[in-house]
Formats: sequence, C-alpha cells, structure tokens
Amino acid sequence: MKKNNYSRFVKSSFWSRLPILRVTAAMALGIACGHYFVFDYFTISIIIMVVAALATMLALAFKGRDVLRGISVVMLMAAFFAFGLANVSLRTRPIISDTGASVVYGYISKIVKHDAQRCRVEVAADSVITVDTKFFAINGLLTVEDSTYMPHIGQRLRAVAEIIEPVNRNFGAFDYASYLRNNDIQFMSRANTYEVLPDDVQNIWTFVGSVRELVMEQLRRCNISETNLSFIQALFLGDKSRLDPAIRQSFSDCGTIHVLAVSGLHVGIIYGLLFFIFSRTVGRFSRKLSIILILLGLWFYALLTGCSPSVLRAAVMMSAVTIAPLFDRETNVYSSLCIALFVILMCDPNALFSVGLWLSFLAVMGIVSMSPVLKLFYWPQNRVGQFIAGSLYVTLTAQLATLPVILYIFHQFPNYFIVNNLVLVSLAAPILYIVVATLILSPIPIIGSFLGEYVVNGLVDFVMKYVDFASALPHSVTHGIYFGAPELLALLMIVASIMALCIKGNLRSFVWVVRAVVVFCVVEMAVTVFESNKTDVTVFDAYGRTDIAVRQNGHVTHFLSDLEFNPLLTMVDNYNVRHRVASAKMRQIASGDVIVVDSTRISYVCDWLDYNVVEDSTYCVVSADLLPPIGNVSHVHFINTQGVRNRHIWQRALDREQVASVDYVSAINTYVFVP
Repeated sequence: MKKNNYSRFVKSSFWSRLPILRVTAAMALGIACGHYFVFDYFTISIIIMVVAALATMLALAFKGRDVLRGISVVMLMAAFFAFGLANVSLRTRPIISDTGASVVYGYISKIVKHDAQRCRVEVAADSVITVDTKFFAINGLLTVEDSTYMPHIGQRLRAVAEIIEPVNRNFGAFDYASYLRNNDIQFMSRANTYEVLPDDVQNIWTFVGSVRELVMEQLRRCNISETNLSFIQALFLGDKSRLDPAIRQSFSDCGTIHVLAVSGLHVGIIYGLLFFIFSRTVGRFSRKLSIILILLGLWFYALLTGCSPSVLRAAVMMSAVTIAPLFDRETNVYSSLCIALFVILMCDPNALFSVGLWLSFLAVMGIVSMSPVLKLFYWPQNRVGQFIAGSLYVTLTAQLATLPVILYIFHQFPNYFIVNNLVLVSLAAPILYIVVATLILSPIPIIGSFLGEYVVNGLVDFVMKYVDFASALPHSVTHGIYFGAPELLALLMIVASIMALCIKGNLRSFVWVVRAVVVFCVVEMAVTVFESNKTDVTVFDAYGRTDIAVRQNGHVTHFLSDLEFNPLLTMVDNYNVRHRVASAKMRQIASGDVIVVDSTRISYVCDWLDYNVVEDSTYCVVSADLLPPIGNVSHVHFINTQGVRNRHIWQRALDREQVASVDYVSAINTYVFVP
C-alpha cells in the first residue's frame, strides 16, 4: 500500500474502510450464537433472511438514498448473521454416546498418530452400527492397536470397534469433547478387529495423501534418518503423526511450537521460493502466466499440508496481494485479513473456535500494527542489523498479541522465547529450501544423497540439540499460570487497545489502554476474592485413584491416595493455581477415613456397593466409581468416569431426592456445602 493510502486508512475507522469486516463480524456472531445457544437455528435463520429481504425491498421503494444505504448495510449484516446460524445448524451433529461394541465402515481421511504401538486415524464413516442405532455419514477417530498396520489416506476399512465417549476426567483437563465437536468428529473408537477393504476412495485427498507418501519416500532414499524425517514431515507437510511427543514438548517449552505447525511462516517461505522461480523465468515472457503458476503452486502446497486455518489465512492473503495488481487494485493487510477470515468461515464455521486460527490472526495483527512503531524508535542502516532488528520486532509483537490465548490455553510462558525464535525461525527457511532442493535433485543419487545425509541431517540434528539444550535451561518456562475466561477477555481488551494506539497514535487510544488495564486489575481482584472465599470439596479421578481436595477460605488440605503418583500431583498443582490457593497440606488417605468439613462428614470407601450403608449426614467417595452425596449437599457436578453404570447410580440418587440436581458436563466433581 502506498504511504498516502496508508495514512488515509489509519485516519479512518476500520468499520468504514473495511466493508468486508461488517459482514464477516455478523457471520462470526451468528456462528457463535449457534454454537453456544440451543434453539432452532435453521428456522430462525430463514425467518431473518426473509425479513432482511423484505426490509431491503421496502427501503428501495420508499426511502431516500442515505437511509437506503444504512438500511441495506444493516439488512446485509442481518442476512450474514442468519447465514452463520444456518451454517452451524447444517454442519453440527451430536457426538455418539452409545458406548459399546459397534461396526464401522469408512475410509481414512487423516492419519492423526502413528507409532510402534498403535495407530490413530480419522475416519469418514459411511455407517456406524451400534447396539441401538445405525448412524450414517459421520466422522470419527479409530485407534488400531497393531504395530504392523500401515494406513494411508483413502484406504477403506471395516472395523469391529468399541465406541468410547470422550470425557474430561479431571480438573483443568483439556476439553477433548468440545475439541472433537469443533473438528466435526462424532465418535471415538478402538478397533478389536479390522479388515482392509479393496475399494479405496479416489478423491482430491487421496491424491494429496499419495503425494505426501511419495515425498517422504523420496526423502527416505536420500539417507535422512527416521527421527529427522518425522521432524521434516511436521515442518514441511504439517503431519505430526510420527513426531515424538518429547520433541513436541521441548519445542513448546522453548516457545517455538509454531515452527512445527505449518502456518503463515512456512507458507510465506514457499511463496517466496515460488515467486523467485517463476518471476525470473516465466515472468520474463508473461506476467499473468507467472502469477497463475505461483498461485497454483501456493494452493497445492496448502492442500498438501491439510489446509489448516492458519495455512488458509496465509494462502488467501497472499493470493489477494498477488492478484490485486492484475486488476489495478491496491490492497492492504487489514482487508486481506478480513477476506481470509470470511473465506475460512464460509468453508468451515467451526474454524471460529480453532486455537490455530486465533493465534494466526492475532499474530499477524500484532506484527502489522506494532512493528512499524518499534521501527520508529530504532532501525539500523545495514542489512544485517535490519534482519536482526526485524526478526526481533516480529517475535516481540507476535508474542504480545498472542499472549492472552497462550496463557489461557497452555497455562505456561516460555521465558527465553526471543532468543529461541531468533535461532529456530532463522533456520526454518534454509531447512525448507534445502528440503525442496533435495526433492528436486533426488533422482541424481550422488547429489540427493549428499544433501540428505550431510546437509539436511546436519541442520536438523543441530535444531534438535539446540531445542534440548534450551528447554533444559533453568527457568526456561514458567508453569502454573491460570487465566479464566474473564481474564482472557480483559487481556484481549488490553492487546486490542495497544494495537489501536499503535495504528491511530492519538490520546483517545491511549485512554482506552488505561481503561483496559484498569478493567483487567478489577477482574483479577474479583476472581481472586471469589475463589478464595469458597468452601467446597473436589474429587479428582486419576487413572483409578482418587484425590480429595477440601478448600476453605483459600486454604486447601489434599487427601491423596498416593503421594508418589506424579499425574495426580500435577492436577493438584493446577487446582491450586486456578483457585488462588494460599496454602495446601497433603496427607495420605486410607479406606474408611472420615473427613469433617463444617460439621459434614465425608467417608472414603473402596467399594461402590457400600452405597446403601451411607448415613444421612455422610457422603461417600469411591476410588473408581464416584457415589452420590446426600444430606446438606445442594448440587453435584459429575464426571462420568464409568459410563452408563454411573449414570444409573446418579439417576437413582435423583429419584430418591437425595441430590437436588446433577450436572453431567463439568470436568470435576465439586460438592458445594449449604451454610
């Protein structure tokens, strides 16, 4: 964008300069309402669309031009709001909860994880036959416990499998059920027996899968080690199914996990390579043909990596920037971002709830809004200094913009992220370029083997050693940072106001920054006071063991069944951080122990059959099956640890009026005592 156009852009509001932002915001609001509120989306959507059309016709017939423009804009936004509702209604399907034996027919659409013990694949099922119902045309996850099984995309299967209902077993656990629902996955299953059927499905994803396998086979012939191949498969193709979890955790601790997830960084590198090749060859004869070839190569790479939201965002933005000069149009980053978000939500409304999409868009917004301001303070005159300063500014602004989401999702902060990003991001481009060169030259055995065995292996080995070293440094990562939804919204307000201040640079924007900081402080104090004054008992279920946490006035005593069980202690730490616990004591609990909280007795038993001997003033906690409380407990937040059997137990407690209500959606069992 030219300088005068940029100045004109920042002096006006986003709302007036970006018409696409209006319809995109309306559609996103419709998708969010359809996701969080339960009502007849489709019927209401049709009604809103019809009303919007009638109102627009009336405006055309009776009103003046200015009023017509305003009404037309409002009606257009209403129509896209309704479209978002209808899109969610048509795409959202409930997760199968009929646990037990079933038969799955379908083909593999994605390989999620593949190691020496098991293979987990995403299946597009033609049908799933359970005990009670037959489901058609649904997606699911299938785990095959067979080290010899070699899956490929498009392979057709018939599996006798056990349907597993996804649950969030404990406090602070990842909401796996919501994750599956947002990714259009309706069931989880573990195959007891399976059979590979002969008729593989032939479609675009089958073709892409075969290209991926061909790429990996060519690299394997160039003497690249298997460990390094799994890294390249993640870096170049976005496939982390063979990546060691320890390597992934090390990258996360370094604050460089985005290097492994194909995103705008990788798409930009490939785009730069395509632009360099075609602009200097075909571009000398035909500019339009070179642009077409660049776009074809760009979108083929996007398909090759699986078209994640971050990849789609980068591909759409770069396509807009590339095509605009052909029509003598000027474009800017903000309009390209809006176009990218609009296209992504049109194709997949559930992408609105993707962490990758939020991180990608926030990072770009942070870079384009805050980096120019940092350059005003210091910008070297030599190229080396400009490269270092530019990389530093990009890292800082991207980290600041994505900080709220990172803290909310991962509850940790990498302390050395600046140095780690400068090293690893700088190496990403050379590694990708050399991998592409190795693929092109692989038919020549001597050159391909030399590049693969010495250059690629050498660079990847250096990256692995550096990541191991950086993640092992003292205080490399700060764990136990908890931010709930209120803190997340307040932090996003701070980030948005800082971006507005950098773009506008006026006093009003600075006032909004101060307001956002005050709001965050108030929210943080309110949450701390609310959590520290609660009295409750929380029951954790950790792989068949139970931890009871009794909290009173910000102090917690944990009664642990096994003090040496590390995952259990990790959950206790998360509990303390989230509830702002001032102090905690831990002691081991034995069968039959009684804990007294505000004159309420809690008995710990080891057999759920002892339910009938419970007295009115006591409730029981069982090591594997959690029994209903009775007496002065008003409400139960229940985690379904043992499937249908526990549902019957809790329903029986409701029928006998021993429990006022039961909530099956909480991740933990919290018993709140009535004063």
